[in-house]
Amino acid sequence: SRLAPPRPDSSTRRFETVDDPAKFATFLKGLQQAKRICFDTETTSIDPTRADLVGLAFCWEAHTSYYLPVRGPDGCAKLDCDTVIAALRRESYRYASPESLASS
Repeated sequence: SRLAPPRPDSSTRRFETVDDPAKFATFLKGLQQAKRICFDTETTSIDPTRADLVGLAFCWEAHTSYYLPVRGPDGCAKLDCDTVIAALRRESYRYASPESLASS
């Protein structure tokens, strides 16, 4: 028996790096339309007392994911961490409200 469906062909998957303010604005518009999301964090350590946030990964549609780098080597494109966290906090109430859970 199969536990999971077969993985999609890699040519049908899209990985978007959101690393500038214009891309972030577009990302937020998509996030605002999402009914459900999945997200993950990338950190400098698996020890939560020592870890710094490096980036966030999101998915809300099949075969498409978004990565938001917020820390990295000098010269690498990345978003301002405080700006990203503030914007995501403004959006987070939609996913934690009893109304959104009841309509799932």
